[in-house]
Amino acid sequence: MKRLAALFFLLCASFASAQSAEEHTEEIPLPHGTHGILAYTSISFSFLPRAAGPSWTIEVRRDLTGTYNVTGSAQQNIVVSEATMQVLGKGDRDIAQDKCETKKKHIAETGKKTITYVFGTALSTCTFNYSDDTDLMAAAAAFQGIAETMRAGEVLARSHRFDRLALDAIIDSFTDEVNGGRAIEVQNIRPVLESIRDDERVMERVRRKAAHLLESAH
Repeated sequence: MKRLAALFFLLCASFASAQSAEEHTEEIPLPHGTHGILAYTSISFSFLPRAAGPSWTIEVRRDLTGTYNVTGSAQQNIVVSEATMQVLGKGDRDIAQDKCETKKKHIAETGKKTITYVFGTALSTCTFNYSDDTDLMAAAAAFQGIAETMRAGEVLARSHRFDRLALDAIIDSFTDEVNGGRAIEVQNIRPVLESIRDDERVMERVRRKAAHLLESAH
């Protein structure tokens, strides 16, 4: 009986300890300075454009997978490179200090941006239009670069189906965005580019351009 009582006491103590640890975890601040893959459970970014256009959200997880979700459309799965994840992970420096938004005047409104870093049960988030933190702006630009690729994939797929003659100009514009670093993670539209490359009904030069873009897809 004494042994059973002792065992019961140990089980109760273990449960209380685990519960206390869980409660403590919720108060742990994000690990600033250990950015990237190992630091965060997930990082998400939402964009609400100032002008007409749908809002969208991208979430990426520690394993480099994620989702792209446009308001009113079906969610799409994405992947990101380790290099991109490192850029996304460096934007948290000023969030905990509530310094995301610039104090400068007369900054053009480019859209409402909300970024959220999740580490276990802890999270840190802020909303801004423009920030003086170059790392935060680089993270925002990377998320927007992913979204630009996803939008281009949708336009290319639609034109491939309904207006193949328009593909030449569209793929040229997307190539310029990729070369300028404004569209990234091209592997996320690989099936669309492969479909264009392999379609003999498409102009040969367009097929070559699609093949060239595929070479930049990881």
